[in-house]
Amino acid sequence: MKETHKLLLDLRRQLDVMEFPNHEAKEKAMRLTELIDQTVDQGETDVDQEELNKHLKDSVLYFEVSHPTLTATINNIINTLNAMGI
Repeated sequence: MKETHKLLLDLRRQLDVMEFPNHEAKEKAMRLTELIDQTVDQGETDVDQEELNKHLKDSVLYFEVSHPTLTATINNIINTLNAMGI
């Protein structure tokens, strides 16, 4: 689970410095950031993993062309969660 926390914190850092092309992109990133904060603050077992996983997958589709590094980080998180059976 420490690996998951590390990946989530890395994703949070990327989102904090990212410039957004429009309001929709910023809203998606803000919601993802909220979920990341909840996960890191409360621990994976106290957070709705299904909701987090859905937002991560949606973010991959939304940001894959405009932010490939961000997308790679999100994919790493998804793979880590899948390996954990989540």
